[in-house]
Amino acid sequence: MAPAGLDLWPRTSRLLPWSIATFLAMLFLFPFDSTTITGAKPDRPLLIGIAALWLLSLAVIGGKQRPRLNGTVLHAALLFFVVTAVLSVLLNAETLRLHGELGLGMKKLLVLIFFVSLFAIVASSLRPREARNFIPLIVGLGCVAALGCIWEYRTGFNPFYEWGGKLFPGGLDLPSVATEKDATGRIPVLGPTIHPLAAAQLVAMVVPFGIVGGMYAETKRRQALYFFATLILLAGVFATQRKTGPLVLAAGVLTLVAFKPREMLRMAPAGVALLLAIPLIAPSALGSVRDQLKPSAATSTLSTRDRTSDYEAIGPEVLNHPAIGRGWQTYDPERYRVLDNQYLSILIGNGWLGVGAFILVLIAGFAVCTRAIRTDDPARAPPALATAGAVAMMAVASATFDTIAFAVVPYTLCLFLGLATACAPPQSEAFARTAARLRLAPAPARRNEG
Repeated sequence: MAPAGLDLWPRTSRLLPWSIATFLAMLFLFPFDSTTITGAKPDRPLLIGIAALWLLSLAVIGGKQRPRLNGTVLHAALLFFVVTAVLSVLLNAETLRLHGELGLGMKKLLVLIFFVSLFAIVASSLRPREARNFIPLIVGLGCVAALGCIWEYRTGFNPFYEWGGKLFPGGLDLPSVATEKDATGRIPVLGPTIHPLAAAQLVAMVVPFGIVGGMYAETKRRQALYFFATLILLAGVFATQRKTGPLVLAAGVLTLVAFKPREMLRMAPAGVALLLAIPLIAPSALGSVRDQLKPSAATSTLSTRDRTSDYEAIGPEVLNHPAIGRGWQTYDPERYRVLDNQYLSILIGNGWLGVGAFILVLIAGFAVCTRAIRTDDPARAPPALATAGAVAMMAVASATFDTIAFAVVPYTLCLFLGLATACAPPQSEAFARTAARLRLAPAPARRNEG
């Protein structure tokens, strides 16, 4: 056991932080969504084991090492979202049973509970001052995933599926999308995921951590390391050749600018240098994405036309179940149609109540991040600032594809939100800090009314 003053991850023998780091590594290094081990995806037994360890810690450990069960507005928002999903399935149970979709709805509910459970475990298990220590790990894992995407883009070889197949022979299935060439003859870049969109979003959500790591670095050497890491991450995003990539990157960077305008302005020359250096690592990738974002191409591509046709196609379903939807994620894309829009998927599954709950989760995530950012604590603020960028990316990405359909995306976001929540001060502490600032503020001068 490390001394009390140094008992922070990674210098700790506490098992929960190490188990969280293991789960994080799985998300970035292993195509778990394409793997089946003894009839189950590997994320499920791993998370169940982490949850069992968490419950055991609650039962037998006391003092500072015991997980904290402090609720936040984000906990409430996530619970409300889960309730809307459960109600959507229960209230439509008979109809879903007749259509053979009740089992699908129950399975998807279980997966949703896994996502939210990961958030709760991370938020309660990590200490406020050890969450920042996860930033180098997140950036390092993101760089490995990005380098894999770049290698796949340049050679057509996916190292993640290669080593995953060797690790679990017969348990890993290559997604059909991996062999489907697009109109220009390119093979999709999957990285450690099952779809290029998921790969782009996964790597993109790490970019704010790279930027924030450089922003708060204590030495020039660390700043340089984060600079090169961010370059690799950006190149990895563009290597997926998806126009979603630059859209979510813009959302994340603008969020950082909104919170830290002066710091981001000082880093602007480095940002320009990063963009200019991307073609050196992923040749032609930047131009490919740029061509997709041209107004003529953006409105004429098949994916864009499919998205606009979805609005009319799902109209009858939405009108039949406007409030609570037809059942959480029971609108099977293989049976009906791919919506390529998470908001539409929630609308048809959970109704307008579910859409409102999802937006509330994003707003609550921003609120929790903001509370930690405003502390100006160099230990608490950085993870929350980077997570705020990731939340903005999720909000934008959810309008371009079904983000929750690819488990790696909500898992990663929930883990990041857990980090930010662990950094956020309790409400009582926040109120005390605000009151102290008000007491220290000079009183306004009175005007002479005479």
